[in-house]
Amino acid sequence: MDNQQRQGPGLPISGGAVVIALILGSLFVQQLAFKGSRPWVPGHGINTSASLEDVQARLWEDPFAAVRRHRTDAKGGRHKIESLAEQIVRKKTDEVTVLGVMVFGGPYAKDAERRIRSRHATLSALGALDYVPDNAEHLGYIKTDRDKGNATEEGLPEIVPYEWFVPGFESKHKLKRTILVLWLDDDAFYPTPLTKIGKLKSRLQGEVKKSDKSEGPKIKFKILGPAGSTNLHAMMDEVLSEQPGNGGETLKGVRIFSPSATAEDKLLLEKYDHCNSSNVTDFFKDKVKSVTFLRTIGDDSVLTDALVDELARRGADPLDPDNHIALISEWDTFYGRALPRTFIRSVKDKSVKKEKIEWIHRFSYLRGIDGQLPGGLHTDTSGSVSSENKNRDKETKALERPEGQGKFEYQRRLAATMEHCEEEIKREGKGRIKAIGVLGSDVYDKLLVLQALRDRFPGAVFFTTDLDASLLHPEEFKWTHNLVIASNFGLELHPELQKGVPPFRDNYQTSLFFSTIIALDGNQTRIREGILKEKWLQPRIFEVSRSGAFDLNINQKNDAKKIRLDILSNYLPSIHPLRPDLSPGTETRWAIASALLLAVVFFSLYTWHFRYLRVETSTRLPALYFSAFAVFGACVLTVTMYMQGYDGEPIALFEGISLWPTEFLRFFSGVLSLYFLYVGYRKIQDSDKTLSRFFVPKQTPSPGKRSLAERRVGNGRVDTVSLWKTYSQKSDPRRRFTRMILLGIVYFAFCGSIIHIFGRPFIPYRGDISLWVDRIVLFVFSVLPLIMLIFWIVDATKLSVWLISRISEEKTAWPESPTRCFGRALNIDPHYVNDCIDIRVIAKHSEVVGRLIYYPFLVFIVMLVSRSSCFDNWDMPLGLLIVILLGMAYAVYCAVILRRSAEKARRMAVERLWVKQVHAKGQGDGAKHMAEQIGLMIESIRSIRQGAFLPFFQQPLVQALALFFGSGGSLLLLEYVSWMK
Repeated sequence: MDNQQRQGPGLPISGGAVVIALILGSLFVQQLAFKGSRPWVPGHGINTSASLEDVQARLWEDPFAAVRRHRTDAKGGRHKIESLAEQIVRKKTDEVTVLGVMVFGGPYAKDAERRIRSRHATLSALGALDYVPDNAEHLGYIKTDRDKGNATEEGLPEIVPYEWFVPGFESKHKLKRTILVLWLDDDAFYPTPLTKIGKLKSRLQGEVKKSDKSEGPKIKFKILGPAGSTNLHAMMDEVLSEQPGNGGETLKGVRIFSPSATAEDKLLLEKYDHCNSSNVTDFFKDKVKSVTFLRTIGDDSVLTDALVDELARRGADPLDPDNHIALISEWDTFYGRALPRTFIRSVKDKSVKKEKIEWIHRFSYLRGIDGQLPGGLHTDTSGSVSSENKNRDKETKALERPEGQGKFEYQRRLAATMEHCEEEIKREGKGRIKAIGVLGSDVYDKLLVLQALRDRFPGAVFFTTDLDASLLHPEEFKWTHNLVIASNFGLELHPELQKGVPPFRDNYQTSLFFSTIIALDGNQTRIREGILKEKWLQPRIFEVSRSGAFDLNINQKNDAKKIRLDILSNYLPSIHPLRPDLSPGTETRWAIASALLLAVVFFSLYTWHFRYLRVETSTRLPALYFSAFAVFGACVLTVTMYMQGYDGEPIALFEGISLWPTEFLRFFSGVLSLYFLYVGYRKIQDSDKTLSRFFVPKQTPSPGKRSLAERRVGNGRVDTVSLWKTYSQKSDPRRRFTRMILLGIVYFAFCGSIIHIFGRPFIPYRGDISLWVDRIVLFVFSVLPLIMLIFWIVDATKLSVWLISRISEEKTAWPESPTRCFGRALNIDPHYVNDCIDIRVIAKHSEVVGRLIYYPFLVFIVMLVSRSSCFDNWDMPLGLLIVILLGMAYAVYCAVILRRSAEKARRMAVERLWVKQVHAKGQGDGAKHMAEQIGLMIESIRSIRQGAFLPFFQQPLVQALALFFGSGGSLLLLEYVSWMK
């Protein structure tokens, strides 16, 4: 009892937390940016190429920008369509395939980027087909002479860049064929794209015939376009308007492959009352006999159908009227106006009642939210925006003044409008906004909309269409993480089609790459849109993860009916990369079985070893039991994780899109709670056995369980046997468990009410299996054990406070054995040592009870880490934060009342001894030695540094708080502050 061990440092050294932070940082650290070492060249003179292809340009450059730069530097009169026709005639080849690629010709950054991407995709496809550029350093271009009368009537684009491609050394083409790629401004072909395509073809063919003095190469015309749904709609209007050239000889033999116009077939055909076609391909087949039209990309209805199914997997089923959906799109494009209608149509088609869809709310904006115009920003040598413009852009974003070209403040008001809409929905008891769709065509606008809304609606599923690498950039991850993307293509195709080409920047590049292969393939006559849609053009679902776009598509089954392309060495079941097999392989099954078997064998040997040696196993053996339970539970969770299939929660532990790491940590926190509950119970039991030697003499029989009243002895003192008997009855496990259950039920109901008032936390699950696993693990294996641990500590603390108060406030009659022992040790009359024994007993008892405060804080840390956004899109609503702080407050309350009661007991003991000291001094010189002894006892009591009498910075409460805020607690605060911004 008299041993005072030297205490450690006041604050815990969180070296382990630092190590863990470094490990997590190494897992989640962002990649460093590449830095090129190429020296900067200030400029170059006019290229003096003698050939007609005299525009110096790399193969990745925007062809329109290269031609504009060349025309600014030099004027020339040789870029005529007649000169290109002479080139065609002089080509020593059997066939010239004129491949017209329609691209957006606008001056905006988005249009320029689309042209760069389109050229890269087209040329990559030609390379995969073993075609090489005839002149890799230069482009050519033709001028249509729009100032002349006939060209003005035609309305053809003024400039048409072109480049030649010839078979490579390893070409396997049976036919010697040369490819002439024409870059066509899609905007210049509106509103009569078919007529203008036909006139461009007729002019080129006419000039070839004029220049051809002998039998020249065979010419085939193939078009990859239109670039968007606007011109596709214009083509259909043109067909029915019976304008000259839209179906005559000028278009004979032209094959059109549409890789990027995705407007829904029903939406495009609904305005034509007498049209019997079921899709756009059949429409052209029925109306235009001379043109072959093939859609090589799925329409928007395929994507919206997939999105409806995906939202249902995530608990935001659009068919449920309580699940409100917000759709945000641009209204100044045909695509932006059509896509929300297509989504609503998909919901109606799947709905049984076919009633009016009132729970889908539409919002709109204008393209170009950032207000940037061509030439508004200057770039440095690396192609990035200069620092001066970056600073100005930051200032503009910070101010967001309601004036000028930028429309940032509109997004703030849009977010506020949507919040008011959700508040009204909640007020009427109709649910809440469960999902938000950002359905624009400009990825830069999408990012700004997500930036404005993501923090405002942390409990909503955000979704969009069209996979773009800009959505995957690390700087955008804060508002794009867990974004669900429906796309017709990913960023790459099957390796046998991709042929070593790096993944592309967006799905339209992939589509154009695939369409180019289809257009130039020898088996294209057997390819029909129905076969493409049935076998290859299946919708793709992705989720933005920390390392990119995570593939959520259901693995396609092998089918006997497959498409064969010349580029392939065999048949493919899918043109997309297949997802890895989710079912545990043979090695995984054997590993799980071996782990369980080894755990059982080790457990048996360990138990037998300690029982054979008859060694005390009160702490080691239970730890083994709980470890075995943890291993078994982890194996069950692993098997469940693999059993869910492809339509369930992703298995990606460190990608930020899976709740499985959270479930493992929650289960571990529950095991910790149960283990701490057992360890704390055993420690208190051992402490009570030690303390019972002071309360109950050895010759006294064990106290019974008849009464809770303390028996009084002479002079009003409390009999320690009776006091200990009352304490033992109060601390009986059954009574303690009953009190703990009652308090836990009340606390659970109260916390449930708070969470219901402030809103339930968002569960980022996918599939019913993951939802039920989350509920079972959270409530059964995590929350309930934690509540039991908290209120067991509360009950133990209250009992300790009761015992301390009974010892300190009443005069305790300690048995003769401890008083004689203390008197002999202090060389003082045993009559004076009762108060000293009181404080020693309190210090020893509070030392065990006080250190229990660590346990709930350790469990809280694990549970808070499990809700980190590093694992999934977990939010922290105010109600959940209040519940967590309330649980911590209970633990803090226990430590505070324990220390207060102990300090009160010490103060009262010191006062009683001070009275005795004064009394002894008043008896004269004979009692002087006794007074000095009492004074030394007073100083000894004041200097006790054990249990509840520890200094402030050595208190378990302070150390637990330091541990909490040095690890998981700081993570909680940082994330909550970020959510509140």
